[in-house]
Amino acid sequence: MEIKINGKTIEVSGQKSILSAALEAGVYIPHLCYHPQIDSSADILSVELAYQNGLPHHGKQGAPFQGCNLCLVEIDGREGLLQSCKTMSEEGMSISTDSEALRKARDENIARIFETHPHACVVCAQAAGCDRKCCSVHIPESERCCSRFGNCELQKVAEFIGIKKGLPPYVPPPKTPLAVNEPLINRDYDLCIGCLRCVRTCKEIKGADALCFTMQDGRVVVGSKGSTL
Repeated sequence: MEIKINGKTIEVSGQKSILSAALEAGVYIPHLCYHPQIDSSADILSVELAYQNGLPHHGKQGAPFQGCNLCLVEIDGREGLLQSCKTMSEEGMSISTDSEALRKARDENIARIFETHPHACVVCAQAAGCDRKCCSVHIPESERCCSRFGNCELQKVAEFIGIKKGLPPYVPPPKTPLAVNEPLINRDYDLCIGCLRCVRTCKEIKGADALCFTMQDGRVVVGSKGSTL
């Protein structure tokens, strides 16, 4: 089939989401929760009872995962902004990845992510020359750029979208112990962005289905399935 993205005709083979087709054709659409190796229909995941370091967290059972909402596009003939990771390509579609409405929505959605995530790395004027040791603008050590600085997908997406001035300072939550007793992965919940890639990878690639998520104060919290009671 053929579709148009920003006026450019693209050939799509097989059934692919708009995001997948665009990326294959070299057209970048910002995204965080999408990954080519796992199911893009992430809304099949719903809130369950999860355990973080043995402590229960309760959310609204069955509430679906909404995703990062950064891959939004506009499609001629359809109302509103649509998630390109979940919208399948159709013959003759005409798609726009850039407009005032899209830029505004992406600005709001990535700002929402940074409300609960350190973001000195994307707002600091000295970030390009930062060594993460001596801070020239006196950012508290607990809020400084992490070990992924310069090699961070979130940082690269933020740079593409752009971060407007006025983003509130990050306020670190009460320190959550780093979970290092897992055999395959270390979990630092202070740096979690709620993309659920770990949950989907555990289920779809490893076949273990041992992780799930819940909501706490409007924030995604990943934990292990099961009960300690």
